[in-house]
Amino acid sequence: MKATLLDEQLVIYRIKGQVVVARDVCPHRGVPLTLGFHEEEGIVCPYHGLRFGEDGRCNRIPSSPGQPIPAKLHLTSFAVEERYGLIWTCLACDPDNPPPLPTMPHWDDAGFQQINCPAFEVKGFAGRQVEGFLDVAHFRVDPHRHLRRSGQPAGAGLYPQETPFGFVADYWSSVGNYRPAPISARRKGSSGCVTLKCICRSPLR
Repeated sequence: MKATLLDEQLVIYRIKGQVVVARDVCPHRGVPLTLGFHEEEGIVCPYHGLRFGEDGRCNRIPSSPGQPIPAKLHLTSFAVEERYGLIWTCLACDPDNPPPLPTMPHWDDAGFQQINCPAFEVKGFAGRQVEGFLDVAHFRVDPHRHLRRSGQPAGAGLYPQETPFGFVADYWSSVGNYRPAPISARRKGSSGCVTLKCICRSPLR
């Protein structure tokens, strides 16, 4: 599978239950590995047939069978974790010590509907998108007021709670087909309202 994160071209594959996220380039001659194919023991480069398995390590060189494989032929791989129906990765961190993921305490609750955001393209700088989500001025934090959409009360105040990575708050959306869909949501009655969970990785101090 091919993906792009912060202009980094990535290849994503699964091997023996492990998900690997690595640069989409064969370290031998620079061919994109996403042009190759996947087999039981790993992903195969279409040029010289080098194969990469667990942790992005090269495990076969067809032209040098039985010979030791130098470390320089292993892929540049990144920290990866599969959780909440998504594959998470970090390009800058130590692969052996990645930062903790935010928790979704109701993800496995039978009373909640699990929804993942659909993929969509934003023609803009990624930093601006992140700033928009982290700007706490977008959310009312006065518990005596309500969020409003189109002049109508949304039905609930905001009660932000501090977390180790920022803050979390629940609020009501009066739009039943909110897009992009939240990562976790629960429908209430026949009104079409959805409880949305805002999780911001923004330092409070």
